[in-house]
Amino acid sequence: MVTQKQSVFFFIGDDKYLKEEALKNLIPVLPGKIQHPPDQMTFYGGELNTEEVLSQLNTMPLLSDRRLVVIKDIEKTSDEFRAILINYIKKPSKSAYLVLDAKDDSVLKEYDDAIGQISIRRFSLLSGEPLTSWIMSYVERSGKTMDRDAIAIFKELEGNDLYYLSRELDKLITFAGDAPEISPDDVEGLIGKSLIKSAFEITDAI
Repeated sequence: MVTQKQSVFFFIGDDKYLKEEALKNLIPVLPGKIQHPPDQMTFYGGELNTEEVLSQLNTMPLLSDRRLVVIKDIEKTSDEFRAILINYIKKPSKSAYLVLDAKDDSVLKEYDDAIGQISIRRFSLLSGEPLTSWIMSYVERSGKTMDRDAIAIFKELEGNDLYYLSRELDKLITFAGDAPEISPDDVEGLIGKSLIKSAFEITDAI
């Protein structure tokens, strides 16, 4: 459960999929009445209106007892807005929760004055074993497993964009039918032998 003291969050990193999943998981644990989800508003750093953002943060929500404000591309906000936001973070509203979305840690130095009030969460692009674990977990939610050799082929061909991988895994899960495990043959059958051969030939050449 998130406490009222944890009302401002920095989501930092390149993986948009993990950030969106974290946001979805944050909403149910915000303090308040469970039957009424928080009002939610999203702004973008390069095009936001300061007065509108402050109004959303400081005005009691109408249909809930909580409000969630998300500001994406926070590094694109003006110096003036940043100064106003830092003052808000030091004394946040009791009914609002704020998520600031940034690509990397470089933005944190601009919020040094209020860093003690911010909960920082990082979402880097997955690779290696963490990516393998994510693929396994995603497939297991469908009631299936995935052979490690199949995962190796899949990773080599599809990269590490989790939005894209999730769509391709959904296709694989459907393609595998009633089989309890996704095999290398399933990956080959869906993607094609020629593409697999080409991908590994390129890898061997490098």
